[in-house]
Amino acid sequence: DQSWQKRYAGWPVIKKLRYIDSLMSRLGSTPPKVTSVQTPWSATRMTSTLQAYYKRKREYLGEEFPGFFDPALFRIFSPPGQPQRNRRATSFLKTHRKTIVSSVSMWTRQRKFDIDKLLRKLATRCAVLDLRVHRSDEEALCEVTSLVSAVMCNTRRARKVIEGT
Repeated sequence: DQSWQKRYAGWPVIKKLRYIDSLMSRLGSTPPKVTSVQTPWSATRMTSTLQAYYKRKREYLGEEFPGFFDPALFRIFSPPGQPQRNRRATSFLKTHRKTIVSSVSMWTRQRKFDIDKLLRKLATRCAVLDLRVHRSDEEALCEVTSLVSAVMCNTRRARKVIEGT
């Protein structure tokens, strides 16, 4: 029965369906290589949702999760939809890197290398998100320094960020 071809005619998925149909026509009579009836997992036994899975994954990975710092960065910098006359956040972080690293190191007693590595992670996320500075340099510098200090104060988390790259 080829009713599926009529049903999905004009849909982008039709190419994939035709490919699967031709593949099954060729392989349909071939005996399976794996004949075990035991499945490694069963969808009927799953009790968790995909949303819960990703929430657990974010909690487990913490700062290693690519979007972990995004909410904080969006509070400090403006999103790409804002006027483009504002300076890029990555440029701002590069300009003030030495000041931020020195200040955070002095107050948290963390290694400058580790602080710089975290700052580079933040700059990478700012570049990906195309964030811009929308306030005075003094205000932005205070906010970024506070964020980096807060992250670095928790030594266990800081180690996870640095080693999880």
